Amino acid sequence: MPIARSNPLGSLPEAIALPLQVERYVAVAQLTMYTYDWLLSVSEECEILSKAGWSRSNMVYFLSRIFEFGHQFILVILIFVPSTKSCDALLGAIGTCGAVSVSCTSLLFLLRIRAVYLKSRFIMILFGTIWLVSVALNILQAASMHGEIIPGTTLCTNIGTKYFMLPSISTFINDTLIFLAITFRLCSNALIDESWRSRFLSVVKGKGMYRLSRSLLLSGQIYYLTVIVFFIANFVVMLSPLIPTGDHFLTAMILGAFTNMMACRVFRGVALGMMEDHPTTGLSTTRIAAAMELDAFPSALRTKSDVAKHGIR
Repeated sequence: MPIARSNPLGSLPEAIALPLQVERYVAVAQLTMYTYDWLLSVSEECEILSKAGWSRSNMVYFLSRIFEFGHQFILVILIFVPSTKSCDALLGAIGTCGAVSVSCTSLLFLLRIRAVYLKSRFIMILFGTIWLVSVALNILQAASMHGEIIPGTTLCTNIGTKYFMLPSISTFINDTLIFLAITFRLCSNALIDESWRSRFLSVVKGKGMYRLSRSLLLSGQIYYLTVIVFFIANFVVMLSPLIPTGDHFLTAMILGAFTNMMACRVFRGVALGMMEDHPTTGLSTTRIAAAMELDAFPSALRTKSDVAKHGIR
């Protein structure tokens, strides 16, 4: 179907106009999806704040949410609103929001592995360095974004795609290493016998683990498996000669929003289910929760009865 002349893209050749129109549909769809997901999670977020307050982990979570929403919202403005005088400014805002969002999302998992390894200095140095490299690559990609006006329109587009794949690759590597490290740590501390069947069930189902440890393992598996599918699809779309050049980076936008939603979902699940009924030892729920700073009772508000009741150390 030919594009109507009332459409701002109607004067463009179909080979250029159609990818831009698809980009509009995708941008609106993902903003709608992200907004809807956030609205559904408001009740859980309020519950987390009422129990734990503004802990460091919670602040990172909300920064991740806010900047990802800003990233999606400004992207829609860029695609729909004439921007002959503010092209680079809008792209700069998109790049900044995207870089901060991805960095905060990755930081949530850095706090996660820090908790599982009970604040191990070696682990923090190792994975903190990996996180800093990932942040640097995201900043590099954001700084390389440069806009120009699409000929025949007043709309802006990004032509700085030289480093566009780096954030996706670095985030995927970071997520993979954290997933493997957390899985190894949790399974090595599971209370199981030495049979292969028990070890397999420990990896797959979290057998022999405390409640929060099992939640960390299983939620991490769900996150990683869904993200790896999206990453592979994104990689194929970016490199495939069968897909028009204008559509090569469509899935990158979806990947960023989806990864953020999944990471936030995992965080909420762990935060809401972290407390045990009875104190435990070793790699226990209370020790991990304390390391994650997700304790349901802020330090300043604890009483002796809280400590006695919940076994908080």
